[in-house]
Amino acid sequence: MLVKGTIRRRANKDGTTSYVCQVKAGSDPATGKQRVLTGTAKSERAAHKLVHELVTKAASGEVRAADVTLNELIDRWLELGGPRGLDQGHPQGLHPQPRRR
Repeated sequence: MLVKGTIRRRANKDGTTSYVCQVKAGSDPATGKQRVLTGTAKSERAAHKLVHELVTKAASGEVRAADVTLNELIDRWLELGGPRGLDQGHPQGLHPQPRRR
């Protein structure tokens, strides 16, 4: 898979210059939307380095679609008992009581 990146120069309100880096990382199989990795750098040299890192990340497949949606996470959490389900992992609940002497 051939991955390309772009660098765009941006003038900030305070008069300084920054560089916006974007790399297209393919499309999300679940939604069909295009995934774009972005970042900013303060110098052109740092921007080229950042684009190289983003291209490497996109080409290696390190970036992938989310495994679950927020709705699925909430449903799982409610199945475990919601906030009460968190208490089950600790013998005294989420907030242990002080020991009595």
